[in-house]
Amino acid sequence: MEGMPSAQKELDKVVAWYQKHNDKNLIRKRSLYDLIGFISQESTLHGIGHAWNNRKNLLGVFWLLITLTLISVLVYVVVDLVVDFTTREIQSQTTVRLPEGGAFRGEGLQLPSTILCNQAFFSRRKLKAMNISKGLTNYLMGIVNSCYNMRPEVFTTEEGQDYLRHSHSQLLSLMGQQGLSSFSQLVDALSYTCEELILSCWLMGYNISGRECCQHYFISVPSVNGKCYTFYTSPAEVQVVEGYIMGFSLIVQLRLDDFPEIDPAVLNPARMSVGMDVTFTNNITHPTSTAFMKNDLLLPKHIITMDTSLTVIRDKGLKTWLDWWATDCVAVEKVNYASDRERFFMTDANCGVGVMRQCLARLCNCTSYGFDYDMDHLPPCSATETLHCLGTVVAAMNHTLPSPAFTEAFPQDATDEAETELAKSCVAEAMESCNLLCDDYDYSLTKSQRLLEAPVYEELLRLTSSSNLTDVVMVTAHFPKLRYMEVKLWRKTFLDFINTLGGYTGILLGMSVVTAFELVICVLLMLGMGVQRVSQHRSELMLRVSPQHQK
Repeated sequence: MEGMPSAQKELDKVVAWYQKHNDKNLIRKRSLYDLIGFISQESTLHGIGHAWNNRKNLLGVFWLLITLTLISVLVYVVVDLVVDFTTREIQSQTTVRLPEGGAFRGEGLQLPSTILCNQAFFSRRKLKAMNISKGLTNYLMGIVNSCYNMRPEVFTTEEGQDYLRHSHSQLLSLMGQQGLSSFSQLVDALSYTCEELILSCWLMGYNISGRECCQHYFISVPSVNGKCYTFYTSPAEVQVVEGYIMGFSLIVQLRLDDFPEIDPAVLNPARMSVGMDVTFTNNITHPTSTAFMKNDLLLPKHIITMDTSLTVIRDKGLKTWLDWWATDCVAVEKVNYASDRERFFMTDANCGVGVMRQCLARLCNCTSYGFDYDMDHLPPCSATETLHCLGTVVAAMNHTLPSPAFTEAFPQDATDEAETELAKSCVAEAMESCNLLCDDYDYSLTKSQRLLEAPVYEELLRLTSSSNLTDVVMVTAHFPKLRYMEVKLWRKTFLDFINTLGGYTGILLGMSVVTAFELVICVLLMLGMGVQRVSQHRSELMLRVSPQHQK
């Protein structure tokens, strides 16, 4: 019985040790050594536990080095992920896809839109019918092309300026004589009609007459290349079977002897292409936006084949709640030239043209034919006004001036500070109105051409009821393979960031969000313990010093 108190003491010591080392209460008072040991045992960050359990042997050193190395790597990865996330870089994924549903369900690939333009601008026969002189003809060709094709000497010499003033006076007089209220009406009267150019077309395997093709599919669109005829395709115009027969074909009548006479003293032949031109693009691009693309002119008695491939660029989340500065994309179905021309211009494909279009009219209170205005109450800009206003707007956009007529002549035409500020303000306001499309269709084309064999050529003349004296050309666009490239674009969301971070923390340290909270709490407890120790030590010093002061 005498040994009972001693045995009880030993038992109490064991119980106390067990309670001390198995107490799961995080905020219980512990020494720093005990706190580190407790966290090492309880944390799901296993490397720390292995290092602590083997702290008295070399294996503990090994685990400590491994854990510290992995923590260092993770810190580097976290910093890199945070920087990447905060820069809001655009992410992308490219996939090759087949048309949804397949050909037997009527699905297919949307055909490219077609833009047909006369690079010679006008018909010589129609110019003569109005008694328009060679000098006025070249002036008209210059202002339709927004002075891009004009020589700089016309603006910089006294003789050239006299020519410009006289020609513009003739233009206004001609419009009055003909009873025309707008310059676009004069261009319409001097240009070819759609029926004069298009003899026939094939669409999805159906042969359509030129008249019906013009009435139901093509619309006239003003551009810097003159009056163009454009067929904007819709999701209804698709190719469902591989091969050129199910694509889109166009038979164009070329009038090689009806081009206007060019005066090289006014227009620069090196900046002009005389003839018919066909461009294939998406259904939200204005002809002026493609005006300076290097397209070969149509050659008579040839068949031109355009092998087409399609890339669809989809917005899958470029604007998130983090990207407050970004604009929402616009559904391509809501962009239509015929129903809403203003929105059509203020899309990414036409943004540059749309900005110049808005600011040119605001700056000079006149209109330029190539920018497709619906403002008949405004007069046409003269060549001098076009050079001055368009040059000011382009300079405000920080773009390179488009031709020698601008780079050589425009600097001599001084622009005051107020006008420059007005142009910059207009450009900034217009640029904010430009929107990206949710689905952007990008067509790439590979061109091949060959001479039409005599029997085929004669058959085309017969089918189109064309004269043997008229040269024709056939242009075809089709998909040789019914597949397309899809590019998805997005910016990372906060959930994407957490997912990526969790993957790295898991593979490097086997830790989770709970582990991260454990480490944060551990650091806070250590800091609190340090503050408490400093405060306690300070209090002890004060108590020691206090009696000495009392004495």
